[in-house]
Amino acid sequence: MKTILVLEDEVTIRDMLCLVLSSMLADCAVLDAPDGLQGVAILKRRHVDLIVTDLKMPNLDGFGVIEQARRMYPATPVYVMSANSELAMRARLLPMGISRYFEKPFSFETMAEIAAGDLGLFQPVFPGPDAALPQTMAKV
Repeated sequence: MKTILVLEDEVTIRDMLCLVLSSMLADCAVLDAPDGLQGVAILKRRHVDLIVTDLKMPNLDGFGVIEQARRMYPATPVYVMSANSELAMRARLLPMGISRYFEKPFSFETMAEIAAGDLGLFQPVFPGPDAALPQTMAKV
């Protein structure tokens, strides 16, 4: 089973993202933390297969999380989500080796689809028998 860690200080976004990831990626456990310090504490206790972090958080921001995660798990993919689209911020992220950047607002379902591919899962599991396949997953 794969494990995803979501770090986001906004409760609604964190809860919804965790719900979408856990429901669409059936073979994944989704852990969460409201700030960078709690997220790093989780990383010290257990290995995760994917880190999804906001940049602007209390106690320890996403940049600090990425720096510490890279020391502990250099090969673990890191997704960054942020409402800040400034070039200087993105330039600071480049040498940190992030895997993906999601500018808020973004589709949680799209993130789950991308994570499925990055984690080597066959495809997301869509809840409910009547759930439509997203365009990227539709048969052609």
